[in-house]
Amino acid sequence: MVNGFVGLLEPGCTVSPNFKQLTSQLIPPVGTFQAVELFSHCFGNGPSEALAGELRQFGHKPVGFFVLNVKSHRDLPFYLIYGSILPQGNTSDRLSRAADILRSEGFIMRYSLVWLLAAVGAAAAATHTLYVCGATSKGYVVGAPLLPSGLFLRDAGGSWKQLGFKHPFIKAVDYDPRDPNILYIAAGNGCIRSADGGRSWRITTGWDMTELLDVSVDAHQPDHIYIGLPDGIGFSPDQGRTWTRRDAGIRRKFTQAVRVDRAQGGRVLAGTELGVFLSEDEGRSWREVGAAGLMVTHLAQSSHDPRQWLATTQRGGLFATSDRGLTWNAVNGVPADRTLYMAAFDPRQAGRLLVCGWGPGVLVSEDGGRSWQARSTGLPSRKVWSAGFDPDVPGRLYASVHEEAVFVSPDSGRTWKRSGLEGSIVSSLAFVPEAGR
Repeated sequence: MVNGFVGLLEPGCTVSPNFKQLTSQLIPPVGTFQAVELFSHCFGNGPSEALAGELRQFGHKPVGFFVLNVKSHRDLPFYLIYGSILPQGNTSDRLSRAADILRSEGFIMRYSLVWLLAAVGAAAAATHTLYVCGATSKGYVVGAPLLPSGLFLRDAGGSWKQLGFKHPFIKAVDYDPRDPNILYIAAGNGCIRSADGGRSWRITTGWDMTELLDVSVDAHQPDHIYIGLPDGIGFSPDQGRTWTRRDAGIRRKFTQAVRVDRAQGGRVLAGTELGVFLSEDEGRSWREVGAAGLMVTHLAQSSHDPRQWLATTQRGGLFATSDRGLTWNAVNGVPADRTLYMAAFDPRQAGRLLVCGWGPGVLVSEDGGRSWQARSTGLPSRKVWSAGFDPDVPGRLYASVHEEAVFVSPDSGRTWKRSGLEGSIVSSLAFVPEAGR
């Protein structure tokens, strides 16, 4: 069971809307939550600092609202707006204080507990879809027909479905937060845009921007797209219609990771062959901030505290920052003599981290990185390309083992079982929200 803040807003509401009592008309639209705290308010620029401070105590900094267009059983349209998802537990006191803050700021409140079920007696539906970028390489002979490769999603029954073309070189995927059906794919032949969840594709870049290594959408300005290239960084201000180079200040251009700060639009971090670089002006200028001289393979930002980031490197260990990427320190307890491919924060439990790589397998920390435990028992090898936490299921963890399969763990890596995509290499995983899909 997950508690969350949810708001009902009439279409076209102004600063002082006259709210109708839509709570009694609410029916299960998609089974987004099993239990939610419901309140009505005028949708402005998001939570105030006072309310945001209260919500941060739950471990989730609100950075805006997702909007889901649904209908009541009387076919009256309204918008279901939800912000921070709150962890399991007794939240009534803190919710009440948050409600008091809203009331004191002139928000109109209707406060009640509503059950949203996907079906009678059924558990709530997952709120994210898992996409992976991978290729079946085991047993492949050059010149033979391509084996399953490209973009895949995992459906509600646990089966994998390939989307779009067979494509042996897809490195990463990101989405437009306004409409998660809009995907951007970092591929060998360019930045691919899909407006239908990956089923049809259109290449947006030209001949001079190929062999992409990463892609990142600015959640604050979703028309803005950044791509990591073997020879720099590309930027589009218009959903991929036009592209320019934005890598001034990066001395050696190979950029394997690029990520927009979710707390500030236009603030971008890049993982290059000479360390982590930071831009605070939409990529127009860059400066080195950490992991100097090392090949950075991946960047991850905490879903609990946006000031915290992790950076994996090639034979340099794991680096962490707690000041928005301004300074970085090596993390003890993680091998520095192997290539690390990915790091992740558990969105459901603050302090739980993972790192994976070629040799270490999967390592998990339960205390914010102060200590690490090997969590590869049950995996066929310790050659792990990618791994990530499921944001919808506590303790669920996925990992791609080299030319074996994707494996799933129900207990944060203590035990594992095969989950499909046999013989594959998965370069990245992305959990895309179901809202509006």
